[in-house]
Amino acid sequence: MKALKYHALIGGIALPNTASVALHEKFGFEKAAHYQETGYKFGQWLDVGYWELILGDKSDT
Repeated sequence: MKALKYHALIGGIALPNTASVALHEKFGFEKAAHYQETGYKFGQWLDVGYWELILGDKSDT
């Protein structure tokens, strides 16, 4: 991804979802935000979490 000049990746996950959280964290993502009842799926309101992965430092261009 660095070769494509991406600086950060963001993943949104409908919660709870332990498998998806574990997958993201396995690749170095860290939890950045948690919003309560902001996603609607399968007829119910769900929390949504966002995980981020910073690929380079601020000096990367």
